[in-house]
Amino acid sequence: MKFRSRRRGQTLVEMVLAISLAAMVSIVGLSTFLVGMASWYRGETRIECEQPAQQSVRNISMTLRTAMSVTVDANGKGLSYRLPKADATGTFISPPTWDGINRRIELDGSNLVVKADNAPNQTICENVITTDPLSSTNAAYQIFTPGQGAITRSLTVMVVSEQSSDTSPVPLYGRHRETIYFRNVPQLNQ
Repeated sequence: MKFRSRRRGQTLVEMVLAISLAAMVSIVGLSTFLVGMASWYRGETRIECEQPAQQSVRNISMTLRTAMSVTVDANGKGLSYRLPKADATGTFISPPTWDGINRRIELDGSNLVVKADNAPNQTICENVITTDPLSSTNAAYQIFTPGQGAITRSLTVMVVSEQSSDTSPVPLYGRHRETIYFRNVPQLNQ
């Protein structure tokens, strides 16, 4: 008596179907991974473009919060400010008195620079542009906008910088805006 084996092999159709399904799953997984990597790279590039504008506004904000007086130019592209005198430990002397150094922050060409008496200019942001391509009208803007009133007690700072990227043929823009409220503005006697 002959016994027939109940085990049977796979047919060619089953093998082709299994390989096709495995290939489709691999392709979907790989394309999802590549889309995720491209999205991550675009996000990293955007962060790198935003960083110079954000850092410059942060530096201006930290400096001007302690200012005794701030005078904004009529065109909004520069300002003059005075800082209070500090002792050797960096603590401000009370009552606040001016330290005697004239300081300015202004747009010099396409660079935002800090100028002080008897000190070299310090660039705080490069490639600053005076039109805002990220707005709907692509209009000109003022970098420094003083608050209301006879004495400047607040200031809005907005910086738009143009950054180039090795991977993008079009320029990328970084924009940051912040309103600063001054701490050491002298009070008016009534």
